[in-house]
Amino acid sequence: MHLSILREYLQLEFDHLETSLDFTYDFERIIDDFILLAFFVGNDFLPNLPYLHINEGALALMFDIYKRVLPSCGGYINEFGIINLDRLEIILIELEKVEYEAFEQASSNQSWIKSKQTGQHDSSNKTSSRVSPTVITPYQKGLVKDIKEFTLYLDDDDYDLPTTLNAADRKFVTDMAESLGLDHRTITDSETGEKRLQLHFREDFEPEEEGEEAMKRVFRKYERAQVSDQTVEEAEAAMERKYQQKFEEWKDEYYKVLHLSGAKSNV
Repeated sequence: MHLSILREYLQLEFDHLETSLDFTYDFERIIDDFILLAFFVGNDFLPNLPYLHINEGALALMFDIYKRVLPSCGGYINEFGIINLDRLEIILIELEKVEYEAFEQASSNQSWIKSKQTGQHDSSNKTSSRVSPTVITPYQKGLVKDIKEFTLYLDDDDYDLPTTLNAADRKFVTDMAESLGLDHRTITDSETGEKRLQLHFREDFEPEEEGEEAMKRVFRKYERAQVSDQTVEEAEAAMERKYQQKFEEWKDEYYKVLHLSGAKSNV
């Protein structure tokens, strides 16, 4: 490799930053940052990050991120041999997003292999999706039952919800109503002045067989939901903690395997 030619390539790669920075453009400082960031793909003494493989475009990925975020950093990462951690953190936050994608892809591949071994593979599910299962409270479970009875079995045009409905349950009902194709509105009791949520069928609603089946599918989704005394926010937070735990275990296992393989090669 001719270093002089590499410098020319790097200069062409980063020269557009000269017009997009609000601080002095200095190609030599960019070279310093280039060398620093290259450590993340590993060398003979340092392991690479789990998802940064030099033969899989890791350098190109990092420098695309670097070019994108440098104008917002306020300066260079390598301050003449001292790392500006605040600026480096901006780069790492962007790299973290890619790390999550690598983790999810690895988890998806492991699940696929396991399902093939057990004979339970669904060929239609080829990508991983980080989607939380539906979690509802016991009170919301009762609301589902009442709304189902009104929608499918009663002849009433309107259904009044209790005035004690809190904000979370109100949002739950309106979301379900929209899934069912029902309208919802707030009405005020003429005697007490209390406001309540009311569901009602749209004027153009026709209870055809196909429409009724669509409603039943919506209700099955809610009826199969996990029932928990936690709020939706608490349940999502619990799932995020579990996800983070699996994520950390994935990284720990990666470095454990890497360390053992390195030890064996040294022997």
